[in-house]
Amino acid sequence: MLHHPGKLDPNKVFRGDVDRLFKEALEQNPDDIPFMIFIDINVPPTPNIDFPDKQWFRDLKNMFYKYGKPTPENPDPFNAIFVTNYAYYYGGLETQTPSGETLSIISKYTKYSLANPLILNDIYNAVKNYGKVPLGP
Repeated sequence: MLHHPGKLDPNKVFRGDVDRLFKEALEQNPDDIPFMIFIDINVPPTPNIDFPDKQWFRDLKNMFYKYGKPTPENPDPFNAIFVTNYAYYYGGLETQTPSGETLSIISKYTKYSLANPLILNDIYNAVKNYGKVPLGP
């Protein structure tokens, strides 16, 4: 619980439970229109660990390895997945707010195409800049 002492299990807390979140998102697919998945993993920031070495990233990579590569005959049920880690509350009251992390996965083969695929750039930029407040006009 936030601001209460307790013990965290590092084997669980740095994973983000990506597989479960992905499966839950897939269950929400309307299955007749383009579909995008947004997952916020909410794990403590690890600025000293390279992105490919982060536990949640390795879990995500393993999940997709098991899921298999999409093909024109067997396309992904989603157009894109946006994974974020904006767990600002791990910064505490006396420290600088940790920066967020963003990862996007754009499917090469999808069941339903987007009318304008360039919209993915706008969505990515919106996700990437979440929480940033402009400093001037």
